[in-house]
Amino acid sequence: MCTRNSRDAQGHHLQIHIRRPLAVQDYNTYMGGVDVGDQLLATNDVHRKSRRYWKALFYHLINLCASQAYKLFVEFRRRNPGAIDRPDDYNATDFRLAVARQLAGIPFHADPPKAPNKD
Repeated sequence: MCTRNSRDAQGHHLQIHIRRPLAVQDYNTYMGGVDVGDQLLATNDVHRKSRRYWKALFYHLINLCASQAYKLFVEFRRRNPGAIDRPDDYNATDFRLAVARQLAGIPFHADPPKAPNKD
């Protein structure tokens, strides 16, 4: 059972008890990873509009891979506390920056490279 808030004809608040459909109950029971993945995709979106469908698909796949890698990272840290030295407030944005730094060959704790002077 679940409750639904409603109002009667006079504007009084009512709580109506209704049976939850089995499909909704199953979804709520087993949704865990799907909703977390969708939430990560929405909050760290790199999607860019493009007339070429393959570019949009490419950016979506990069975004999907990065969010799934972050989920694996979080699960690894949960199962192996202390194995990876990161602060407790290490989030998906920090993870993506660390991956970008590693791909660019920038040391983890170094300052970003300075732009060359144009004299």
